[in-house]
Amino acid sequence: MEQEQNTNPEVKKLNISTPAAIITAGVLIAVALIFSGKGNDIIKKPSTNENVTETKPVEPVSLRQDDHVFGDLNKAEVVIVEYSDSDCPFCQRFHQSMKDVIKDYGTKVAWVYRYFPLSIHANAGNEAIALECSAELGGNDVFWKYLDEVIEITVSPEKSANILTSTAVRLGLDEKLFSKCLTSQSVAKKIADQSAEAQALGARGTPYSIVINKKNEQVAIPGAYPIEEIKKIIDGLMK
Repeated sequence: MEQEQNTNPEVKKLNISTPAAIITAGVLIAVALIFSGKGNDIIKKPSTNENVTETKPVEPVSLRQDDHVFGDLNKAEVVIVEYSDSDCPFCQRFHQSMKDVIKDYGTKVAWVYRYFPLSIHANAGNEAIALECSAELGGNDVFWKYLDEVIEITVSPEKSANILTSTAVRLGLDEKLFSKCLTSQSVAKKIADQSAEAQALGARGTPYSIVINKKNEQVAIPGAYPIEEIKKIIDGLMK
């Protein structure tokens, strides 16, 4: 459901350094080029996603009013903020694990999705923009339905644009408005800001997630952990 206020948990705002701000500017330029046909990358940073076996304390992550939330932040004991690339095979695997987590924990866990598209994945930039447009035009529920669809797309970049649009139309979005949104600077900026934020937090690959409890204790998951490991972290933060 759409989150109106960030009431749970109370967290400190992230302080992004000057280097991260510089990254943001570069990212924004890349995003703007995607649908103009002059580029298809967002982050010019190599990434592998290795399942790191240890978690570590992280800088506080703030929840925001414009976050895409699966679940109810007012009821959740734990919130998982995922920085993700929908064209990343590890993220696709983690997506299913997160759906299973939500199924098993119910309202005790809420899932927040943020963008961190990587240049090594050809469709990542296009998909991130399309995802945000699905939310702007259709709201939170449509966003999550659209994400489920986008996760399954495994075609070439040349074919992905048409599929992204046809999928949006099938979910009830207006084709003209959707196409216009794909060139929105505000959409590009949101993706750029979240990508820079992920890097400032220490993300070097995708998925990169932060698990937060009501005490604002936060633990990083730097990879596509198996669901058993995710549950151990959740259970530990619920104690």
